[in-house]
Amino acid sequence: TGKLYYFNVRATDNAGNLSGVSSSNGQLVTPTLTFDIDVDASDTDTSPPYIVDFDGLSAGNVATTPKKIWVDFETNGVAGGRVYVAGSNGGLHSTAAGSDIISATANLAAANAGFGAQGSSATQSSGGPFNTASPYDGTGDNVGVLNTTFQSIFSTSNPITGGRGSFLLKAKPSNLTPASNDYSDTLIIIAAGTY
Repeated sequence: TGKLYYFNVRATDNAGNLSGVSSSNGQLVTPTLTFDIDVDASDTDTSPPYIVDFDGLSAGNVATTPKKIWVDFETNGVAGGRVYVAGSNGGLHSTAAGSDIISATANLAAANAGFGAQGSSATQSSGGPFNTASPYDGTGDNVGVLNTTFQSIFSTSNPITGGRGSFLLKAKPSNLTPASNDYSDTLIIIAAGTY
């Protein structure tokens, strides 16, 4: 790292024709990425274990977690980076009731049932900007899916320092969802720089 490199580039098309030689140079930089998770109602640094509870779930009503999940994100990636989220169960699962509240991208106020995440804030000290990605950028009771496939919840297309984002969880059991106090999911949150 820190050395200046010179290189020449030629391109070949499908017919085998070669382009002229172009020259360029570049300097290797040590990639950096800082990532941290916190869980609290306000913007506070916390320590594990990270547990977010609903105060209660009642049939036909949208519940919102009183605590938010906060992430710190910094990277010198020339094309920024992303924070991704996925759920282990694809929804809230109750072992005792043998039932699920399936996660979906939806307006929970209008949906029969569902579970998802909604971005609450996204800021940065410099660079960025740090943005909440669609479909997590909704308002009201609009949420993005938390299935077993990683989805980008925050992103930036430039290097960033002091990136800080938060999101909350919302759930709505249907009138047919069996009552139980063990509905849960395990969220996995990862970050990656784009170099």
